[in-house]
Amino acid sequence: MNSPCQEFWNQRQAQRQFVLRRLEEALPGHERPDWTACRYTLEHVMPQHLTKEWMIELSSTVEEDATVAHQELVHLIGNITLTCDNSVLSDHPLSRKQEILQTSVLKMNRKIEAANGWNRQTISDRSSVLAKLAIDLWPGPLESTPVDDDESAKAVMGVLQFLPSGGWVSLDDLAELLECSIEAARGLLVASAVPGRERVLRSDGSIETDFPWVAGDVSAYKSSLVGAGVLDDSTMKHAPSGRRVSAEALGQLVGGS
Repeated sequence: MNSPCQEFWNQRQAQRQFVLRRLEEALPGHERPDWTACRYTLEHVMPQHLTKEWMIELSSTVEEDATVAHQELVHLIGNITLTCDNSVLSDHPLSRKQEILQTSVLKMNRKIEAANGWNRQTISDRSSVLAKLAIDLWPGPLESTPVDDDESAKAVMGVLQFLPSGGWVSLDDLAELLECSIEAARGLLVASAVPGRERVLRSDGSIETDFPWVAGDVSAYKSSLVGAGVLDDSTMKHAPSGRRVSAEALGQLVGGS
């Protein structure tokens, strides 16, 4: 599983900016910035290029390898902010960046401007604050999400019988569409004998051997998948990814059913 940091940097530039904009708006205070007033971009407080000044800054309070610390910390969300002065801030040392950020209207930049230093502890603390704020803004589905009697869940399950010839869907995508945990989606599949449920596989296209309809006879189950066009032959370990029906496409099927 990817870390929150990896998930953040896997997103597109506009999506990363959206996350930080929402975090800024959720910080305490009534003022909201005018996002159209200038072109806001992402800024690394500790720059991506490790300068001599920043090596000293990193090791000023804790004796550690500045190069290693830089690699571990530079892309943490606690080291990222929004600014209209990206080109001006550049690779400047902390003191100079703080002078420039004094004119920033963003609340998220106030603690950066007032910080006594910028090191592992400072970045980790800011990361924790922003991460908690993100969790409050975007809570994940509860593990105990009840889906058995939900009408939308029944619609999703029922549409499995309309999967295109040779198509398959992953348990992860099904859970995403149901907005529930993978375990809850699995439980619903087991409890609901809907046509097409045998074409629900793991995300890599391999067989979910815990399903009762596999019943320990993987060979017979593979033969049924060959008959459904999901597998070309029973020796295949993974269904072709090109035949996977995404959560979005499954949702379109639900909408049209």
